[in-house]
Amino acid sequence: MRELILATCHDARPESPPAQLLCDVDLAVLGADADRYAEFELQVRAEHWWMPTALYRKHRAEILTSYARRPSIFATHEFRERFEHQARNNIVWGLEQLSIGSATFRWTARF
Repeated sequence: MRELILATCHDARPESPPAQLLCDVDLAVLGADADRYAEFELQVRAEHWWMPTALYRKHRAEILTSYARRPSIFATHEFRERFEHQARNNIVWGLEQLSIGSATFRWTARF
């Protein structure tokens, strides 16, 4: 159980098949359609309402960049095939939104 919990840390590299699947399920929203991903980013920001905007942007950009630098975001073949391309597109968009300078993500970028 401990292994599965630790596997969901942002910088974790899951080794066992159950941990890989759990991480991929946890990260699947990165590969969601563009509108759902935009909504997710707003939800993440709402969870961190207490953080000053500049600090939030810095930390969120570090997390997204760490995913983008991975050879593959997802650990399992099935998730890579289904979500990898869209996840990379979403991450690029998310990083662009973080660098715009507005207090929240710009929904107009997707609609």
